[in-house]
Amino acid sequence: TTGLAKNEVEDLAKSFGLLQTRTNRINLLKIAEEGGRIGIAKEEIGAFVEVMNKAVVALGDSFPGGVEETASKLGKLKLLFKETKDLGVDEAYNAIGSAINELGADGVATEINIANFATRVGSLPEALKPTVAEALALGAAFEESGIEAEIAARAYNIFLKQASTETEKFGIVMGISADEVTNLINTNPLEFMIQFAKGMKGMNATETAQTLDFLKVNADGANKVLGAMSNNTELFRERLELSNQAMAEGTSLIDEYNIKNNNFAATLDKLKKVLNGVFLSETLVNGLSTLVNWLALLLGA
Repeated sequence: TTGLAKNEVEDLAKSFGLLQTRTNRINLLKIAEEGGRIGIAKEEIGAFVEVMNKAVVALGDSFPGGVEETASKLGKLKLLFKETKDLGVDEAYNAIGSAINELGADGVATEINIANFATRVGSLPEALKPTVAEALALGAAFEESGIEAEIAARAYNIFLKQASTETEKFGIVMGISADEVTNLINTNPLEFMIQFAKGMKGMNATETAQTLDFLKVNADGANKVLGAMSNNTELFRERLELSNQAMAEGTSLIDEYNIKNNNFAATLDKLKKVLNGVFLSETLVNGLSTLVNWLALLLGA
């Protein structure tokens, strides 16, 4: 999947010996395989393995699919958003992983749900999608409000697409002009959505239903998403601030990795790797092969 030649794969595998990590060599190769599958350039595969290994150790417990799922889901995020698409592998994934780690640690949101939401909204048209930091924050805030990634992402998409085509109606509801609606959507779609939801606060169930019906935003989940934003605006603002700060610093992932890569379980994993390396070394294997062949000749086998 990587486009590496045989000797390049062998060199890559040998380079793993320099990583003081609890992750075994087979799983490091699986990370490289996923990197190739999602389109990481072959000259960046080594750097991808190094930084994604940190994510696997720090966050891997939250991804039931193990190494492959962690590398695949987090790996795709860099390529979906313009803020990270052109960044180097190390900088981009340290930033993304740090935001996910902080958001997962600060509330009850799960890392996999945060990544799932960001992946779904990352496929939207460029004009409508949030930044990667905003997408991760929204995934956390919606889950903390009891809304899973699939429902929240679909409702987000439906709302903004409808607002983009019905600017006059949305202007009537919000008490602003259609031009102001258009400008806000084009410059900051997430802020537009937050302002709209905040304006719905205080409406009873009938008024909410009538408003959404008037705007034709009555798809399943839309009322939940807008209700969550309306009732917990401060939560959404806090998660946005935390996500942006964690991405800018880009250190939380490394800090978490250092903790989980140096605890007792990690030490046992590293010891196992060393012992496996000893018994699978080329010198020992060749020596055993020679001994076996000598015994075979001696016994006439």
